[in-house]
Amino acid sequence: MIRWGLVFWAAFAALPAQADVLRADYAELAGRLAGRLDFEDFVRKPEPGMSVDSLIEAEGITLGEHVVGRPPQTVPGPGPGQFDAFFNLMGLPPDLPIAPGVPGRNMAVSLHDGLGSNALYPLGPVGFPDVGALGEGTIAVRFDSDQTEFGFRLHADYDDPLGSRPAPGRAFLMIFGRDGAPIGFDVIRLRHGPMDLAWRIDGGPGAAGFTLAPDDPPGYALDDFIFALVAPAS
Repeated sequence: MIRWGLVFWAAFAALPAQADVLRADYAELAGRLAGRLDFEDFVRKPEPGMSVDSLIEAEGITLGEHVVGRPPQTVPGPGPGQFDAFFNLMGLPPDLPIAPGVPGRNMAVSLHDGLGSNALYPLGPVGFPDVGALGEGTIAVRFDSDQTEFGFRLHADYDDPLGSRPAPGRAFLMIFGRDGAPIGFDVIRLRHGPMDLAWRIDGGPGAAGFTLAPDDPPGYALDDFIFALVAPAS
């Protein structure tokens, strides 16, 4: 099986550099960025939680499964499982309109022991309420204003102090400008326990949004998105 991540890597590595996408310190950004999205307004329920079949919208940000016209495809995992992946993310529509997945295949929210709060799970091919769907799907994020800094928290697997479980896989972050063109990417090598992740974009346009897709990890959860808010014109 050809890993879809190799397809992603080859496609984006061939692009001319649009901007420098650099890792940043999540805690430092969280201390000064005003934009926040968590999931504490949802009822706290244990896994599998509750299915969310619509977009999730908050001030300055919209979350869904994919950019309009570019839904994910199902990919077989190395074992019996399946996950969703993006294969065609070139030339996205301007302003990155976001769409939800089909009902039961979009997103779920549940109480996450590892993060200590409600968290978001992109749903994979087997669908809700199967716990095997949690975190095996894709997500697309659109910002209302272009961002030079943003971040989120990610949890791929619980701590493994004895080293008895294999390491989680990877997640692929693809960043796009307001015109729909890609401006950068990052390959996130996942690990056990919570990860605080953030990025800074130097040069070129700011980020209108991004997509995130797994490479057969044991499911991932997201929380605490941070970004800048632009005050409305008076």
